[in-house]
Amino acid sequence: MQGEQLRALLRDDNGAKSAHVSAEVKREENSRFDGVQKKTDERLSLMIVVTQDVLWIEQLDDHLLRKEQLHLVAAMARAIRGSTVKCEHQQFDWPPAGGFKPSQKDGLEDMLSGFLQRLIADHQSQVMIQLGSVDVLASLPFPWRQIPSSLTMLQEPATKRDAWEVLKSLVAYG
Repeated sequence: MQGEQLRALLRDDNGAKSAHVSAEVKREENSRFDGVQKKTDERLSLMIVVTQDVLWIEQLDDHLLRKEQLHLVAAMARAIRGSTVKCEHQQFDWPPAGGFKPSQKDGLEDMLSGFLQRLIADHQSQVMIQLGSVDVLASLPFPWRQIPSSLTMLQEPATKRDAWEVLKSLVAYG
C-alpha cells in the first residue's frame, strides 16, 4: 500500500474512499499472488501407475498424491484387466529434488519422453490412459485414451460414468 493510499484510508470517515483504496490493495495483493502462483506452476508433478499392460498418467496440479487416487486407479485397472492385476506407482517431479536445475527449457519434454518410452518398453504396455489434462505429455506414437482426472472423479462421482464409457472398450476377456 502506498503512503498516500494509507493516509487517505486513515482520513476517510464515511467509508466511501476506503472501499476504493481497499479494492486497490486487493488488486496489488492479487498481482503479487499471481507472481507466486506462476513460480509454483513451473514445478510439475505426475502420478504414473503401471497395471499389467496399461500405463496411467495424471498431472498433480497441487503436487500431492493421495491414497484415494491410487485406490481409484487400481479399481479401474481391476475393472478392465481382472481382479489379480498388480499396480506399481511413482510420482514424477520436475525439477527433481536435490538442487538440480535444468539448463534447457525443453529438457523436461525430452526427459519425460524418454522416461515414458522406457516404462512402456519395460512393462510391455499396450495403451496409456491420460487422467485429466497433462500439459507436458510428450507425443508418443502410442495408443492412448483420456478420461477425467482421478481427483475430479473423487470430487464429482458422476464423472466416473464418463470414464467407464472410455474404459469399457479396454476390458480384457478371458
